[in-house]
Amino acid sequence: MQYYYSPYFKRCSDEIHLQTYSVAADRFGRVFKEGTDIWWALHYILDVMLTASVHVFRGEWPNTSELEHGMFQLIYRALSPYLSEKNIQQL
Repeated sequence: MQYYYSPYFKRCSDEIHLQTYSVAADRFGRVFKEGTDIWWALHYILDVMLTASVHVFRGEWPNTSELEHGMFQLIYRALSPYLSEKNIQQL
């Protein structure tokens, strides 16, 4: 997990990472208010999901529907101030 925040990542993989996820970021960005940093939101979602996955893989957290619901609620509540109801309804 620390790789994504390392100088090595910035030097060697950041550009490829941005190209790979640019389509997702473009589509994903449609549900947010204008001015929202879409890359921040996307990284937040992926970071929360990766963190939960690591805990499940290590056996620290059970892989349950309650965990899925909790992760969804965590992500939704953190990002809800940035969501555009108008844009969501147009999807």
